[in-house]
Amino acid sequence: METPKTEKKQNYLIYPYSAFSIPLVDNVEAANAIESHILLAQVGKKYKNGQALSARHAILTNQIWTDLLQDKDEVGLLLHRQKIDLTWRYIAGLRSGDFKSVRQTLQQYMEIRDALCRRWFSLAIDAEENIREVPDYAKKYAAAAFHSGMYKIVGNFYKRHGDKLRDHSLYTWGPISDWARKGEAAGIVLFPLGAGGPGTSIVAVSEHGTDYIRNFFETNGIYFFEEQKALAAIHGSDEYKGREVEVKGHMPFKIGNDGIQLHGLTELKRFGMNFPEAPQKGIFNQKIGRARKVSSEEIINAFDPDLVDGLFFATSLDHRTGKPVDFRQGEPLDRSWIESRLRMGSEKAREILRYARDRKIKFIVEARLRGLDGCGSSLDLPAFQTI
Repeated sequence: METPKTEKKQNYLIYPYSAFSIPLVDNVEAANAIESHILLAQVGKKYKNGQALSARHAILTNQIWTDLLQDKDEVGLLLHRQKIDLTWRYIAGLRSGDFKSVRQTLQQYMEIRDALCRRWFSLAIDAEENIREVPDYAKKYAAAAFHSGMYKIVGNFYKRHGDKLRDHSLYTWGPISDWARKGEAAGIVLFPLGAGGPGTSIVAVSEHGTDYIRNFFETNGIYFFEEQKALAAIHGSDEYKGREVEVKGHMPFKIGNDGIQLHGLTELKRFGMNFPEAPQKGIFNQKIGRARKVSSEEIINAFDPDLVDGLFFATSLDHRTGKPVDFRQGEPLDRSWIESRLRMGSEKAREILRYARDRKIKFIVEARLRGLDGCGSSLDLPAFQTI
């Protein structure tokens, strides 16, 4: 079914967990500069018969970081607070083209994430072994790691590594740690994406440019990523049946200017799927924590340091009360506002996809990379609103 022309022109922001989307760069030259200093890479993930041979433990890693934040651990809070300044420096570096600063801030951010993991491990081990006096929440960590089975992978690692587990981090576990040190020595930061862990993809950044990064990888046995071979290994094709295959390689980093494109919604709307809310241009006042719409004719005071111009926000009003929503740092975030904007659960989404498939409706979700995981990627946690 052909998608209506009017629908093709729409760009929709669908991200109910984010209040605002602020453009990082707004011109092709700046985007090209970013692309010319970054590569993506996979330094090695093994598969056999379509099954990954190593687990990433990303959910656990995120929980460990969040535990220290929510429990207001004195060391953990100090580390988390440093991330806020690093995030601003990281963004400023990307916008200005100072990729040495970008590399340095990413390196520090990675080290903080590692330090948070080591802090959590140390608290849990101290509580379990009764080595020294620990806060009550450390006993909770020990129970989760060694007794309840909630974090049993930590207990398994402790049996294997003993007290040396204090020196490890789930974020840069295993070979990732060796690669990170090797990259740092060469003037390249190898930053694990997401919550890291074994087999994670990484982003490589250096002020020396992509040719320099590419040479580093190929000198160390990481060549251009061959997509078809990787897919065959990941899907367990007959070519690799019964064999252990390592997927690795580097690839270009590209930035897309378009948002998520949804095609076929007109037909699916008859089945109860609502059109997403289109983003609107506005400004955000950092001092009072409020956003508002702006008209195309309005002139914004460019010299007001409290105003952030050029952002897109889904809404600044709570549709239940009609009142503005506060997003001020230092105040608890009302998560019910976010939850109220969720329009369907996973089962409803699957039902719609099956409906589209069975009726041969051309339903396409097209998305290109529009952001860059790095400093600040966890600062939207509600717990950050209270530190």
